[in-house]
Amino acid sequence: MDQRSPTEWSHRDRSIRHAYEAHANDLSLQFHGYLPDLAPILTPLRRTRSLSHIHRLSVDSLEDALPSPAPCVIEKSPIEDGVKSVDTAPLIDKSATKEERKPKSFYDAGSIKGSVFNLASATLGAGALSLPYAFSETGLLLGIILLFCAAVITVYSIVLLIKVRDSGGLKSYEEAAVALFGHNFGIICEVNIVIFCFGTAVAYIVAIGDIIIPIADKVFEGSDSLVATVLTTRPLLLTIYTTLIILPLCMLESMNSLRFTSFMGVASIIFLVITVLTRSIQAISEGRVGSVGTDWLLFNPDLGSIARSLSIFIFAFSCQTNVFSVYQDLMYPSARRMTKVARRASGISLFVYVGMGVFGYLMFNKSTQGNILDNFKGDIPSDLMVMFAEIAMVFTLLLAFPLNIFPCRYTIDIMLFLGKPPSRIRFILLTVLVVGAALALAIAVPGINVVFELLGGTSSAFVCFILPGLFYLRLRKGPWYSRQKLPAFCLVVGGSFLGILSTTFSVLNLF
Repeated sequence: MDQRSPTEWSHRDRSIRHAYEAHANDLSLQFHGYLPDLAPILTPLRRTRSLSHIHRLSVDSLEDALPSPAPCVIEKSPIEDGVKSVDTAPLIDKSATKEERKPKSFYDAGSIKGSVFNLASATLGAGALSLPYAFSETGLLLGIILLFCAAVITVYSIVLLIKVRDSGGLKSYEEAAVALFGHNFGIICEVNIVIFCFGTAVAYIVAIGDIIIPIADKVFEGSDSLVATVLTTRPLLLTIYTTLIILPLCMLESMNSLRFTSFMGVASIIFLVITVLTRSIQAISEGRVGSVGTDWLLFNPDLGSIARSLSIFIFAFSCQTNVFSVYQDLMYPSARRMTKVARRASGISLFVYVGMGVFGYLMFNKSTQGNILDNFKGDIPSDLMVMFAEIAMVFTLLLAFPLNIFPCRYTIDIMLFLGKPPSRIRFILLTVLVVGAALALAIAVPGINVVFELLGGTSSAFVCFILPGLFYLRLRKGPWYSRQKLPAFCLVVGGSFLGILSTTFSVLNLF
C-alpha cells in the first residue's frame, strides 16, 4: 500500500488530471457517440470518495428514486471539470417561463421525444440483421417471448443506472466502477466497453462484406480476368474496401462531421424492415413459403439454440453505455422522465425487431442465414427495393464504423501516452492498428451472427446487464434477498449464467 500523505496524493492526482485534460483536449474532441470517461481510472484520489456517504445517499434518495420533474442545472461535462463533450446539455435558464423552456421541435436537445430518438438510435443497429436467424433457432413464439424479455430487462437495467446516477452522483460507467469497486474493477469495466465497441466494428466489416461481395459477383459474372478474381475474393475485396474507404474515414480527428449517422441508421433499419415485411407478405400471398408446424417452428426446446439466440437478442438491445449522456441531456432530468424515455425507446426497438425477426423467418424459414441480407443475394440487382435497402445499409455501416473505432483509439492513446505531446504519426499508427485488427477478425469469422453471439454473451452481457445490477447492489444497504435488491441480484446472476452458457454454446458451435 502506498504510504504517501493525502497532500502528496492530492498533488499527484491534480498533475495526472491536468495532463489528462490537456491530452484529451489535444484530440479535438467533437464526438457524437460513446466517449470513455477515463479520468476516474487515471486519478486514484477522486475515486476514494467515502462509500458510506454514497450509502447514506442511497438510503435517503434511492428508496424509490422517482422524484417529480423539477428544474435542474446539468453538469457541464461527463468528465467532472474535464473534457467538454458534445453530449453536454446547456444550463437551464431558471428565469425563463415554462413556455420558453418548452422544446420547440421534435428533436430539441433535452426533450422527451428527442431523448427517445437518441436512445432508440443507440439501440437499433446491425444486430437486427441476425434476428431472423435467431428466430429460426428458437421458433416464432419463443423468439417473440425472449425478445420481449430482453426489452423488459433492458428497461430495468437502465432504471438501475439512473438510480446509481441520482444517488451517488456517478456520471459514467467508469466512475461508478472505480468509486464502488476500486481501480482494478474500473479497468475491467473499460476493457469490456472497448471490446464491445471493437467487436461492433468487426461486425460492421462483416456486414459490409456480405452486401458488396454479391454485388461484385454479379458485376463480374462470367469474367476470369485478374481484376474480377481480386474483386470477387472476399478477403481481398474487404482489404481493398477497408483500406480505400473505411480507413480514411477513421482518420478524422473530429467526429462532428458524422453527427447525422443516427438519423441514417434508424432510417436504414426501418426501410430494411419494411422491405423484408413487404417481400415476406408477398411470398406468403403467393404460396411460396411453408406453414406453421411444418416449415415454421413455434418453439424449439434445444438449449444450445436458445442460448445462442439469447446472446443475439442481448446484443440487439445494448444501449446502456449511452444512458448517462442521454440522461444528462434530458430537460428536467429525473428518474421518472428517464424511465419513460427508456420504456418508449425499448418499445420502439422491440416493435422494429419483432417485425424483422418474424417476417424474415416467415419468408425464408429453415434457410434463414446468419445475416438476412445473404438471403437476398439472388434478388440483386433485379429487385430495386432490396438493392436500395442494401446500399442504404452499406452507407450507414460505413459512416457508423468510425464511431466505434474512436473509443478504442482514444482509450489506447490516453492510457499509453498520457502527458505525451500530440502526434499525427501516433494517431495514424493507432488508427491503422485498430482498423487492421478489426479487418483481420472480420475476415476470419465465419459469419456476422457469430460476432453477435460472442459479443452478446461476453462484453455486452457484462456491461449492459451485470454491471448495472452490481452497481445497485453495492450502493444499496441491506441483504441481497431484500425486496429492493433481489431483482438486481437476479439480474447479475441471470446475466452471468446466460453469458457463460451462450458463450460456451457459441464457441462449441464453431467446431
